[in-house]
Amino acid sequence: MSTLCIVGITRFSVLNKQSLSSFHQTRSVSLEAAKAIVFSPKRLSNRFRLFRTFALPSIAAIAASHRQFQHIILTSAELPQEWKTKLYAIASRAPWLKIVEIAPADSHIVAARDAVQEFSSSSRTFTFRLDDDDALSSAYVDAIVSATTLVPDNTVLSFDTGFKLQQGRFGGLILSQRVRALGSAGLGYVRSGSDTKTIFDLGSHTEIGGTNAVHHIADKPYWIRTFHDTNDTERNRRIIRRYTSFRHLRSVLAKDFPYVNPTRAVAVLARL
Repeated sequence: MSTLCIVGITRFSVLNKQSLSSFHQTRSVSLEAAKAIVFSPKRLSNRFRLFRTFALPSIAAIAASHRQFQHIILTSAELPQEWKTKLYAIASRAPWLKIVEIAPADSHIVAARDAVQEFSSSSRTFTFRLDDDDALSSAYVDAIVSATTLVPDNTVLSFDTGFKLQQGRFGGLILSQRVRALGSAGLGYVRSGSDTKTIFDLGSHTEIGGTNAVHHIADKPYWIRTFHDTNDTERNRRIIRRYTSFRHLRSVLAKDFPYVNPTRAVAVLARL
């Protein structure tokens, strides 16, 4: 049995001074103005549905397959109480899930580092990031455990192959396979001993690789990234392309993402 500690980190509507410039929707606006955007009821409702449909089932599957696992949800201390209550209700039924609230003046990077250190101390630890609207495949944990036996500490694992799921211009869904090095979904960092860094300490996922070795894994699909009108970092462009049949979508999910319900996935994305 692997003794590797695995810790996932997801940001759910974190709003602090650090995050303002990181996202398209809040760039160049004040903290107060950003609250109206990030905490709008429609946006939070959509993000929570996406989280429940894509990210959360992935996280639960990892927890079921790896004993030394914790997942950290970073969220805003000022998140409206309705949504805090929903997050804490999920965590109350999942001992592997930890909610960490971030005040506007606090660093989510430091908060993540402290939470991981509390869980794993100096043990060999792999931390990874997962956006609240993305999913990881059933092969992800085995790939982590296998790769971390081959690479030294201070190595980044990049899962380069996955799927993009988006709405077409006229309402249908398009599922397309993608290859992207250093994409955010499942990107992680292995460390041990006195090194307390997490994947978020290494900066933007698009800039990782200058000072850390990167081990690329691309033998099969490891993630689904959803693209829609509420994406934070990338603007969704609805395109005209051959739509994916529900039968094909169901087949892909059953093979690599069996915990993502295809009917719910279609319904949630159609509402955005």
